[in-house]
Amino acid sequence: MNRHRWWLQPTTLGAIAGGGAILLYVASCVLEIGSPDADPWTEIPYRLGRLISLNEDLSQLTSSVPAVQTLRIIAQWLVVASFGLLGFHVFRLVGGPAYEWLRTQWRRLLFWRPKVLVIGEGRAAQWLAQDIIAWQAWQGRPVMLTHLRVDRVADALSHPVGALMVIHSRAITVHSLRRAGIGHAERIIIAGDGQTKNLETLARCGEALRGAHLPGVRMHVRVDSPECAEQLRHALKHGDLAPTVPVRIFSPDGRAADGAIDRWMDAFGEAVPAIRGIMAVGLGDSGAAFLDVLASRALNAARPTPVVVLDARPTRQWARMQSAFGTSCAALTPTLVEGGSESGLLEEHLATMLGAPAGEVVVSISVGDAESNLAIGLRVASFVRSRGTAGCRVSVFVRQPLMVDFSALLARHADASGDLAQVVVWGGLEESFGADWWSA
Repeated sequence: MNRHRWWLQPTTLGAIAGGGAILLYVASCVLEIGSPDADPWTEIPYRLGRLISLNEDLSQLTSSVPAVQTLRIIAQWLVVASFGLLGFHVFRLVGGPAYEWLRTQWRRLLFWRPKVLVIGEGRAAQWLAQDIIAWQAWQGRPVMLTHLRVDRVADALSHPVGALMVIHSRAITVHSLRRAGIGHAERIIIAGDGQTKNLETLARCGEALRGAHLPGVRMHVRVDSPECAEQLRHALKHGDLAPTVPVRIFSPDGRAADGAIDRWMDAFGEAVPAIRGIMAVGLGDSGAAFLDVLASRALNAARPTPVVVLDARPTRQWARMQSAFGTSCAALTPTLVEGGSESGLLEEHLATMLGAPAGEVVVSISVGDAESNLAIGLRVASFVRSRGTAGCRVSVFVRQPLMVDFSALLARHADASGDLAQVVVWGGLEESFGADWWSA
């Protein structure tokens, strides 16, 4: 029960209507005492029984007292209302999908607002659900959002609080998806932490929507690995995985990198300097996504830019980069260096790049560990300031994970007035799962 509006529940209103009917009927009997055709008090329970069973017709309600007939007719209508509310409550308990469909259609007729279904557990999915509601409210476009998540508890439904409904389920099944109202959603966002679970959820959504005609509906699925994203695109285009609605793949790393490049370019205005060299410390999924966005937006394939890849397995990682982002790799000339950032190789190759007379040197740090990223970013900034450059500037892009935000700490080491080393923090929940992309 919704504790904030318990007095609007069908059971409460039905009890009030039934109690009011009984009080009105007893009052009519009291008013009738003393009249020639008055009923003895011993007949009140009998007459109440006939009233509740709706066996008293209008002729039986007549009385010599004018107010008695009016009170008894009102009592009869209250009994009918009480039975109706009781029947509606029973229908709500046992109706299942039929009740959800009726409730959705009724709300759309009274006050239409877009309906979004977010599927997935984890901090990111929870933050995304709340941020969509906050963003839409700030834009003046209210939204009804349902968050279906997997928890190790028995299936439980939380009634709507404002614009958010959370449904806890032990597994994402066709039944739980239909129970969450997937057939009435206009946007479906699969944003769980594990991409394997997200792909399984996508398949379940396809089964739940099979045979439905839903024009204008869009589905977004989170995929972290570029290889997995490529295989999923192929399966959606040629395989049996394609559901009946369009599917768009989104990568949190790609979205966060795009936002970081936007902020970096905005700082220069229209005169974005030429990039003389790139150093990639770590080339996992996040590092590859950053290089892809940087190459597509700031590099020229006709004049490839040198890039030094410092990684424990640089050959394998560059092969993955080429298979996933072949177009971006055409704008890069790689130098693969095997080793860790603590071996001194970072400073050795960076010192060579700092000899560029003008332009920008970009350092991408994404080794997969928040503490290591932070330490390497501060080390690179200190090395550049202590050694100096031949005229170029250095932009150090530090990847922060979803659950950690150390931008305020690194901001102390970034001087916007023309310091040689500029630290740019990218990633986090806000950049990776920004609010308004899903409505496009």
